[in-house]
Amino acid sequence: MLTVNVLGHTHITYKGTLVPLSAKAVALITYLTLERLPQHRERLADLLWSTAEARKNLRVELARIRSAGLDIFPRSRQLLYLEHVTTDLEIWRSRLSSGMDQPELAHWLAMLRGLPLSGMEDLGSTALQEWVDQQRCTLEEQVEQVLEQAHRRFQDDHKVWATRIIHARAAALGYHLDVPTTEMLRTVPRPVTEPTGHGPTGPEVTGPELEDDGIPEEEHLLVRALERARTQPQVVVVHGPLGSGKSHLAERALQAQDWLTVRVRSTRLSRLVIASIAQELSRLTDAADAETLRRLLLQPGTLEEDTVKLATLMARMPAPVALVLDHTQSAPVELASLLEFMLMAPCSAPRAVILLSRTPPAKSPLCRSVMRRLEPGQSTQIEMSPLSVQGVERILRDRTTGHATVERAAELLQRSEGNVLHLLSLLDQEQQVAGHTGQRLPGAVREHYAGEIDGWPEPLREALGCLSVINGDFDLHLMRAALDAPSVAFTQSVLREALERTCLIECEPDAPLAYPSLSAPAGRRSGHELYAFRSEGLRVSVAGSIAHEQRQAVRRRLAAALEDYEPGLALYYAERVGQDQVTERLRRAYHGRLPADSPLLTSLVSEYAERQRVTVPVVQAPPRLSSAQAASTWQGYTLSRGGGGWLSIVSQGRSGHPRTLRMHLPLPAADGAQPRVLRVVWRLEFFQGGNGLGPLQAPFALRLHRLGDTEAHVFTPDVHREYSEDGLRHLPHPDLGAGIWMSHRVTLPPAKTATDVLELAVRGLDVALTLGQLEIDGTELLGVSQTEGAPVIVPSARPLSRLN
Repeated sequence: MLTVNVLGHTHITYKGTLVPLSAKAVALITYLTLERLPQHRERLADLLWSTAEARKNLRVELARIRSAGLDIFPRSRQLLYLEHVTTDLEIWRSRLSSGMDQPELAHWLAMLRGLPLSGMEDLGSTALQEWVDQQRCTLEEQVEQVLEQAHRRFQDDHKVWATRIIHARAAALGYHLDVPTTEMLRTVPRPVTEPTGHGPTGPEVTGPELEDDGIPEEEHLLVRALERARTQPQVVVVHGPLGSGKSHLAERALQAQDWLTVRVRSTRLSRLVIASIAQELSRLTDAADAETLRRLLLQPGTLEEDTVKLATLMARMPAPVALVLDHTQSAPVELASLLEFMLMAPCSAPRAVILLSRTPPAKSPLCRSVMRRLEPGQSTQIEMSPLSVQGVERILRDRTTGHATVERAAELLQRSEGNVLHLLSLLDQEQQVAGHTGQRLPGAVREHYAGEIDGWPEPLREALGCLSVINGDFDLHLMRAALDAPSVAFTQSVLREALERTCLIECEPDAPLAYPSLSAPAGRRSGHELYAFRSEGLRVSVAGSIAHEQRQAVRRRLAAALEDYEPGLALYYAERVGQDQVTERLRRAYHGRLPADSPLLTSLVSEYAERQRVTVPVVQAPPRLSSAQAASTWQGYTLSRGGGGWLSIVSQGRSGHPRTLRMHLPLPAADGAQPRVLRVVWRLEFFQGGNGLGPLQAPFALRLHRLGDTEAHVFTPDVHREYSEDGLRHLPHPDLGAGIWMSHRVTLPPAKTATDVLELAVRGLDVALTLGQLEIDGTELLGVSQTEGAPVIVPSARPLSRLN
């Protein structure tokens, strides 16, 4: 039977085999399947093509569908309809059974592959796009209803392990179930403990695993500065990009310390700053002072006079007062004298000034000038570090009443790109709207990005609009093609200005990180620099501001420019434009570039059909030895490592071909010439490779490879056959589950040298995983002191804490 797969990237299968069709053909079949009514050819043509040759294009597409082996449409009828067709949603719903064991349930949940109807964005007319949005919301509601039904069935059968797996999978995909979650706080699935040969595991721990994991270092620094302000006035510069959490940090610390906060959001003009301070103070003072402030607002004097009046009023306030100024990276330097006077004037209570800047103080004239006017010990710089999984857990516990699970935190970290503003907007959106809306970028975040875009010069805005059509990173050559630039000099001028304004960033070189420091090797770049938008949210916002015709024109140029060296991505652009004459040529070129055994040539659904029954090796959670986590970003991934604790890796959700994150771990010397046994205890929250953009390298969730070996062990769903890539023979391990702790063992040949190095790699578009333990011959590799840099031996009989 013909099956339309809508639970993720939309595609067509016939008897379990993928049918190679263009995006327009898939859209046509999907539309007729979900509408379930005959449709006139003319209406379908107008939906799929916004050109004068729409009817001709439809005839050509119907002929190609027949040539692909699907003779499903009558050739002479004006009304088109489909019979004997189903969807993977119907198949998935029919397979629901409370009698499923853990592998069967994991396989059932794996049929949910992401956002429904993915790949149908920006196809055809506006009417078709509105239809896609409506159908997507309907499909999401149906999926949530089935998941809630499954949850209730397993709960009625007292199978708590199953309810937890269902809830974790739903959270990872962005679905929010209307089901009780109280039992998940203390009850967990009883895992199948992996035999170790070292005796029984330790006693189970029933308390919550995720206790308060401490205050972030940035908050420690700010709190200490506020404590110093009680004896000497202080200025604190908190800097980081838009959405990095500067405001959230200041509000949290000031509330905890019981400071009165005077917030100034517009700092472009000194007079506006005076007015904002007066308005804020009027809320905090008595009636007499409030009347003085009202006269100051309605009958302003000189800037100096009004500054003295404000300083005098602030000096009489008995409680500590903190001035918090936003956007100080572009504030006028003349504000320095105003702030210095208000800060240093004699007063009855402590005073502090907190300057929030998107750039370091060296690049902010106001911040630089204020800090130079103060004595040593009166100023503090705080740079915002990337948000970690534990940081999201902490925000969840503060902002919501739900349970702050690791999988929930990882999913939100990936959706928000580690942007605190984006994260808080997602939480607010979920509280305001019942159920999952499917909106990738909340309105509040779009508005912030729109304000930034409006401040760009018109030529830069137009140029970045063209560049926003590019999925993934790009070099100067591709920039010039997208811009249709007459010269390299023009492209370079756009690049310089965009980098200065931090609209674009320079991508990290393709180099491995050293563990445990997570530092990149020093050295020069290769000379072929790559660039990308600062965030995916910014790119999406810029792309949404340009006309559809302009996007299509850029896609045509990109398809032509990428044909020779990235035919898969060129095919993606050509299909979006509807260049039917070149898509088949590009598809053949893409397949010709892939090795004959590449998983990218294998149908996903065929893999499901060929899958043999496997048992996921579930174990208890390893102990989290330390709560402190330092986060860093590299190659499009956020890494969070605790001192001796877990290592979390979450992709930043950037569109395009996923880059390969590599880390090198030195291995301890081996005894004798025996094979070495590598054991990894880890959990995979979610994984999507990003095959729809035509990558030349196969994605994977995790790869373990000892440098110098010819084989690598690759852990990724739906890959069951060995394949060659990167000069290595890849041995797949498909026995994976989502949101559960697993233990895998691999055997390596005997050590070749005394300085063997293990390479750990991740390559995925949407991926989140946590490494709890990594051992070789019983020696722990993750729990390493950053100062000593040597592995520590973890006793084999050490009890494993229970996953909460």
